[in-house]
Parts: sequence; C-alpha cells; structure tokens
Amino acid sequence: MSSLQYRADIDGLRALAVLSVITFHFDMSYLTGGFLGVDIFFVISGYLITSIIYKEKLNDKFSYREFYSRRAKRILPPLFFMLTLVLAVGWYLMLPYDFYKLGVSAISVLMFASNMQYALRSGDYFSADSSEWPLLHTWSLAVEEQYYFIFPITLFLLLKFLKQHTLLTLALIMVASFGLAEWMSRTAQFSSLSYYLIVTRMGELLVGSLLAIAHRQKLINMFTSNFVATSSFLLIIGLLFLVDKSIPFPGVIALLLCFPVAILINSRDTLINKIFSNSALVYIGLLSYSLYLFHWPVLAFMRYLFNVEVGGDTSLSLVNQVFALIIIVILSLISYYLVEKPARTAKSKNRTVLFSYFIIPTFCIGLFSSFLFVTKGYPDRFSTENSDPAMEFSHIEKDICPSLVKLNCVGGKEPSEKRIVLFGNSHAEHYFGFVSRVAKLHNYKLGLYATGGCSITFSSFKCQSLYKEFMGDIERKDAIIIALRWDTISNSILEKEMQKLISEAKKHTSRVIVLAQPPALKYQPEKAMNCEKYNLNCVFDKGFSEEVKSKNLFVEKLALDLGVEFFDPLVGTNKDDWLMLDRKLNFYDDNHLSVYGNIWLFNNYKNSSPKSLFKM
Repeated sequence: MSSLQYRADIDGLRALAVLSVITFHFDMSYLTGGFLGVDIFFVISGYLITSIIYKEKLNDKFSYREFYSRRAKRILPPLFFMLTLVLAVGWYLMLPYDFYKLGVSAISVLMFASNMQYALRSGDYFSADSSEWPLLHTWSLAVEEQYYFIFPITLFLLLKFLKQHTLLTLALIMVASFGLAEWMSRTAQFSSLSYYLIVTRMGELLVGSLLAIAHRQKLINMFTSNFVATSSFLLIIGLLFLVDKSIPFPGVIALLLCFPVAILINSRDTLINKIFSNSALVYIGLLSYSLYLFHWPVLAFMRYLFNVEVGGDTSLSLVNQVFALIIIVILSLISYYLVEKPARTAKSKNRTVLFSYFIIPTFCIGLFSSFLFVTKGYPDRFSTENSDPAMEFSHIEKDICPSLVKLNCVGGKEPSEKRIVLFGNSHAEHYFGFVSRVAKLHNYKLGLYATGGCSITFSSFKCQSLYKEFMGDIERKDAIIIALRWDTISNSILEKEMQKLISEAKKHTSRVIVLAQPPALKYQPEKAMNCEKYNLNCVFDKGFSEEVKSKNLFVEKLALDLGVEFFDPLVGTNKDDWLMLDRKLNFYDDNHLSVYGNIWLFNNYKNSSPKSLFKM
C-alpha cells in the first residue's frame, strides 16, 4: 500500500469546498457560486488519487484489488449509512410516488450511476423540484467513482503505448472535456445533461491528475510565491461570489476555477497555505465527506415538509435553517466518528472489504429499494378505510404503466382497430385515466406518449427522444389528443410551437384535440396533509389560481383558429368538488389530477350531455 505525505492545507481547501456547497444549498442568495465547491473537490480528488496510482504504477506496486479496496473503505460505509437513514426517514415522510422515485434513486446510487439518473429526470440541478430530491447530491460521487474506473485503465494504456506522450494526451482529453461541457451547457437540448456527465466533468478531475503526474515527472516545482497563491485564492473567492446559476456551466467557468485550485495545491509555505492549515479549517476538512453526505438530505426533507405553497421561495425559514444546521452537524459527527473513521482505519482483508463494505449492504439496500420500485412507493403505508393511497397520491395508475421515464401505457378498448394517441408531458399523463375510460366507452384503443418536464418545444434530450417516438407511431390514427401545462408557456412561444405541432399532427390524422389545463392550486394538497399529520406549523394560501383560466381561453382560441378541437374536461363539474369529493383528493398535487380525479371526471362526463363535446 502506498501513501502520500499528509498535507493539512489540502484538508483546509476541502473545508472551503464543502462550506461553499453547504452555504449555497441553504440559500442560493448566500453564496451564488457556492455550487463551485464540488469542482474544487474534483480537482483535489484527481490530484490525490493520481498521485497514489502513478507512484505505485512506476514502482510496479499497483494493484487494482488494493486500490478499490481502499476506495471502498473510504467511501462506501458513510454512503451506505446515509442511504439507510434517508430511506428510513422517507418511509415516514414521503408520499408514495416520491418514495418510489427515492427507491429508484437509491438503486442508481448503488450502481454508481445516479448522475445519469438525475440527468434524465425532469428539471435541472437548480430547479425548484430538484431541491426536494434527497439523493440529488450523490451525482458528484457517481462522477468520481466512474473516474476511478476509467482513469487507471486509461493511464496504464497510455503508459504502455504512448509513454512519451502521456501528459499531452491527457491534456488533450482535458481540453476536449471542457470544450464539450461548454458546448453542451450552451445547447438547450443538452444543458441539463451537461451538468451531470462524466465526459463533461472529467476535465476538472484531469486538472488535478495532470498536476500530480507533472509533479512526479519533476516538470513543475512547488510555488512559494505569496503573490501567486493569494491571487489564486482571491480568484476562487471572486468566482464563488460572482458566478450564479444563470451562467452556462460547466465549461469555461469551471476551467477558470480549476487552475487556481491547482495552483493552491501546488503551493507551499505561503500565507494561504498557512491559512488553510488552520486547525478549525482542517477539522472541517476532515469532516467534509460526512458533511457533504448529510447536509443535502436534511435540507431536502425539511423543504419537503415545510414548503407547501406553490411558486414560493424554496429557501427555509431562518428558524428551520438553524434547526437543519444542528441536525447536519450531529449526523456528520456520528458518521465521521462511528462509521467513516473506524471503517477507513480498520485492518481488513480485501475479501472482507468486498463482502462487508460492499456486497452485503448493497444487497440489503438494493432489496429494499427494489421493493419500493415494485410496489410504487408502498402506498399501503397511507391506507385508510376511506381511500386507496395509490389512487389518491398518484396522477397515473402505475400498474398499467410499466416504465418510469416513458410510461408505455395502453388503455381504452382492447382489441380495437380504432386507435387514438394521447401526447404531451405530465399533463397528458394525468389525463390518461380519464381519456382511457372515455376511449373504452367509445371503443377506441389508446396509446400514451408522455414524459414529465417537457415543454411544448420538446428541446431536451429526453423530450426529443419522446417526440421522435411519438412521430414514428402516429400514422393512421383516428385522433391525436394533445395535453400540456399551458400556463408555464408564454403566448408568443405557445402560438409559434402550437402551430408547428398541430401542423405536423394533421398530416397523420383528420382529428386533433387539444385538452384544457385543469385549474392550479396555490398550494400542494398532498403536502398539506403531511403538515396536518405531523402537526407542523405550515402557513399557506388555500384556493385556486386565476391564471389558468385566461391561459385556457388563449389556447382554445388558438386551437380553433388552427382548425382543431378544444375540450375542457372540467366543464360542467361542480367547483366545490374540484379539490376533494367523498374525502378523496381529486388533485395529486397543485396542478395534477389524482387517479380519483380521473374517475371523478369520467363519471361527470358519462353522466353529462352532450357527449358530442368529445366527439367520440
């Protein structure tokens, strides 16, 4: 086993990284560029890991078994401890569909692929929705683990076949990574992917790796200049305060951050090195991994509980922030002293590490997470005599929709030669139960092409894929039904994109039907029920927003002008029944109908006249 000479200032640099990230996550306005702390971690990790690998390889002492055993002892025990606590808290706090998604996230963490899972989800890293995903922060751990698999093999191949050009080749890969990141971050359909991928983040780790190799080859000496170190430190601080989420990232800005970080790692005996060697900063640096692991789940669960009002600030109240900080510190100390430190220093054989640190906890957590996946979040936790939670806390019947991303639901009458398609985003999904029942009533087979988070432009990678699949299956359909969330789209974009969408649809069918958006609540009813359950002091404005009504009128006029039909499923319903009927929620959240809501709409449709409104 090879080791490096301990440097207290690097732990101090870790403290800067983790404090930046935590400050940003408490409230983005506290430190707008605090998310750059992750990039500081990447440079440090690249440097330290490569220093060990390269030294061992040159001394012919490198062992994959030893390397991954050390990584497992360092990373996995605190990670599994965090996953166990998150799943336990989720059992009591999270509603079925959210708990189901948490199970999916946990499985992706176990596979070191959570970055890919979150890249394919709706919403980007900075969106309001993502602020309540308890395992979102594990994306960076997945990137590092993927690097630990890719880099040693790449390095050894280069040393074998291109030994004289190893540094140059790695430098070219680094430049390519930063270039790809900049391009993807500025391209609408790839911008959300860019933040999470190993190919766009590899450059940051390679900055540290290149520094380590250059050191070993004696191509670079340690800096001792106070001016150079101080200038680098001030540049980092400036970026932390000046960069914000509106700037395309990662890319050039990440490169601008990584080089001064590398300079600080390559400095010694400077004022900045002495500052980072301060005992308080070093102690925080030692706690940094546990602090990083636990800060985000605590904040996410706090937001999940207390942020009930729609469209409000995702920031917690000052009192809740203080309470969250106390919990984070306590959990981090427990993790560091009772899990992380003992596991890292334990004298264990590689086989013991494999079974005790990886296989057994992976099996247990994976089994429970798979249970959540299969049972769709185990809704029976919320069962009452009055309602079925699987129908009350979901916008679509999961039993007939097998896929998480592309639901692949088939409804209506089967078999039937008369076929219709429902297309859109989650607002198509939440109408599926209603449209399926209407289709069955009129002897139509129904197919659903929808995924959450897509706007009418369908510009993201996930949404483009759905759009192409939809367009490939709309030949000879009796009707195409379009449902989207209209109130989040500006009238100018709506007019332009609706014309393109309907024009394309009319090439394949004689009938296109545009569905109205249901009214939107000013609060999230499912979370309000959680507030009542735990006697929390949640203050929110009850009632429905008036904005949807005017938007529906605009969409109706637009649809009629384009020569297609418009239908509002809520026409003729009793407004007093919109939220709840017979003590069953008709709204799953602030803007999606529940399965019960679909049944309520169908019963209203079936019992109303004229049925010609839907013309089926």
